[in-house]
Amino acid sequence: MTVEEIKKLAQKYHTPGEKINERWNSIYQAECIRINRNHLEEEIIKKYDVLRKVNKEVKRSTLLTQVAKGEC
Repeated sequence: MTVEEIKKLAQKYHTPGEKINERWNSIYQAECIRINRNHLEEEIIKKYDVLRKVNKEVKRSTLLTQVAKGEC
């Protein structure tokens, strides 16, 4: 399987927020981590209405960091 095929499998079968098994393929794990991170960021954005409070050009991971520090 190619890297892209493995990533597509993760996108198809991984449920956002689901625990990641350390025995899975490392590429599959990395894609699942990305999926979980994006899901967490979306939840924080919804909860704190972050996009209304900060410049929309700011990277999402920066927003996550700011919310975690209580800056928003």
